[in-house]
Amino acid sequence: MPKLPRGRLDGPDGMSSFTAAEVLARAEALERQIRDPLNTDDPKWLQRWADRLRQLAAKKEKARKHKERH
Repeated sequence: MPKLPRGRLDGPDGMSSFTAAEVLARAEALERQIRDPLNTDDPKWLQRWADRLRQLAAKKEKARKHKERH
């Protein structure tokens, strides 16, 4: 079975154009989807993506603070 390409968090149509708050909102939406009783997606997959988005949001916030200091 061929491997599916991994989704991209960054790139032409990735998360680089969003603010940290917007990325956090997307992570929270994924976590709400996990709790939805009608959800058909794998909860582990959704949680992994939510965690990745939270990490990205933390990096974006750190970068924003660094830019403000300089």
